[in-house]
Amino acid sequence: MIDLPPGHVTWVEGDEVLEMVDWAGGAGFDTRPGGEARAMATILFTDVVDSTALARDAGDASWKRTVAMHEDVVRSVLAGFGGREVETAGDSFLVVFDSAEGAIRCGLALVEALGAIQFPIRVGIHSGEVVMSGDDVRGLAVPAAARIVARAGAGEVLVSGITRDIAEGATGLRFESRGRHRLKGLEREHELFAAGSAAG
Repeated sequence: MIDLPPGHVTWVEGDEVLEMVDWAGGAGFDTRPGGEARAMATILFTDVVDSTALARDAGDASWKRTVAMHEDVVRSVLAGFGGREVETAGDSFLVVFDSAEGAIRCGLALVEALGAIQFPIRVGIHSGEVVMSGDDVRGLAVPAAARIVARAGAGEVLVSGITRDIAEGATGLRFESRGRHRLKGLEREHELFAAGSAAG
């Protein structure tokens, strides 16, 4: 039995007859189109701080332009960190990352970039197993990240203890405990950490 990777070219020297059975196994293949795949991922939520008051003060036309600018900035930052946008609701984003460190660095970059245009956001991040199905992502990690962003302050990147543990040792990141919190819908308390740059 010989395992030949996809794309491998075979040949035979000499005049001997060769009989082959071409068998494709499941190794290295994803789920069938439309199927579900479970994987570890890091979920990042953004939320605009006091968006209702900002929209009221700006007026409809101005707020629409500001939100469009916000979306452009977020998407340009995401592109540099490997984040995959799953959903946006105008003043918030749901993004999936393969890397906890990448998600944290992206969150910090988003806070900085949007702060530069006077558009304060907060970020919540949690890592866990999720179900990927098409453009949708499901699993407890998603509502957990949503609960975490709700606990974050303006300009804060708040991460779960799990995410912090995965990213531990990453150069240039620091974490400050924000205590233990009971997150709605989850069975146990979670210690949350404010992430920041070690230079900041």
